[in-house]
Amino acid sequence: MKYFLPAFLSLLLCSCASVSVCKIKPAANQPFVAPKKIYVREFTGSESVFRVDRKGDSLTEFKTKTSKQLSVDLVKKLNESVIPAEALATNGRAPKGENWLITGTFDRVNQGSRALRTLFGLGFGATKIETTVHVASLSTGRPVEILSFRTSGGSNTEPGPGILMGPPDPTTILPLLWGVAMPGLTKDITRTAKEIAAEISDYLSKHGVTPKNPKLKVKLMRGPKA
Repeated sequence: MKYFLPAFLSLLLCSCASVSVCKIKPAANQPFVAPKKIYVREFTGSESVFRVDRKGDSLTEFKTKTSKQLSVDLVKKLNESVIPAEALATNGRAPKGENWLITGTFDRVNQGSRALRTLFGLGFGATKIETTVHVASLSTGRPVEILSFRTSGGSNTEPGPGILMGPPDPTTILPLLWGVAMPGLTKDITRTAKEIAAEISDYLSKHGVTPKNPKLKVKLMRGPKA
């Protein structure tokens, strides 16, 4: 019994929160031109897909902040692990030449319930972010799509410490466990950026371009590719 509880906690605390890539669609009959730089335009999306506890100006501000965060996180990950990248504003124009342009939309942004994630976890009150990503080459002078895919993921079955131990005791390690159950959308956006960068890295690798970090691997969603 003394080994069961630590093992059980370790199993639960191995976060099941994840983001995966699905519906990969390399463009047919498009010549491959390795990019010298990747530009990232802030993702767009109608306010109706943002299922969060905000309305009006607060919702608009939240949407803008979310788009900005994804752009910043993605550019950071591309610079760290793939090739040089730079952020663009929503209407920003990327320079022509041997460059790529990443654009995309938010298809679903679900805040879930922080209270349920804290008390129970295991899928209750889960967050969810889904995006559609488009990658275009600018080598011909105008954007020509070479790849598109979707990302999907969230907090899923990540455990809530409340179901195990009740409210946290501030004098113990429990506040750390409390934090595990309350990642919110911020971490989902970071995970989404990582998977987008990983898919770009994988695509480059398949065309003979070695990225900065070959260990960055894309997590594919189960099921057939579209």
